[in-house]
Amino acid sequence: MQQATNHNQIISFIWNIANKLRGPYRPPQYRRVMLPMVVLRRFDLVLAENKDKVLNEKKRLEAKGISGPALEKALSRIAASDHNQELFNTSGFTFEKLLGDAPNIAGNLIAYIRGFSQRARDIFDKEVLPHVPDAWIDHNKTKIGYEIPLTRHFYVYKPPRPLETIAQEIKELEKEITSMLSEVL
Repeated sequence: MQQATNHNQIISFIWNIANKLRGPYRPPQYRRVMLPMVVLRRFDLVLAENKDKVLNEKKRLEAKGISGPALEKALSRIAASDHNQELFNTSGFTFEKLLGDAPNIAGNLIAYIRGFSQRARDIFDKEVLPHVPDAWIDHNKTKIGYEIPLTRHFYVYKPPRPLETIAQEIKELEKEITSMLSEVL
């Protein structure tokens, strides 16, 4: 019974997101966005653990002049040290960073996708593309098209600071400014 409830919650969550996509997409087009974004988000979460290690090692190896398949193999060893999969992303982007630069999200998303290891791209090709053959980005359409408001789906609300704290900071700044002005005048 618990599993059925959990399954229904997941279905409800996915349809909730699909309802938010109504603006730029018609219902038959939801699958073009949902499955690829869910897989990319899952990759993002799984790879977050080793992201810094991979990026640091990439920088170190590139400084030594290592590139191509040798670089990919070395980074695969770093990525696989904690996992059984040789998956990594060298783009420097995460979903949070993508959302933080909304005006450039199309180009940044392309760079993010291109940063995946060959193994990750193979998984995407095998597990996503057969179900959604047109899921990959059409690079001819990256300049014109719909804006996908990812912040609606992945933004985490942070409540504002208490007014008392803000007022205290303003008073401290006023005192600092007054003392600086008294030195000048």
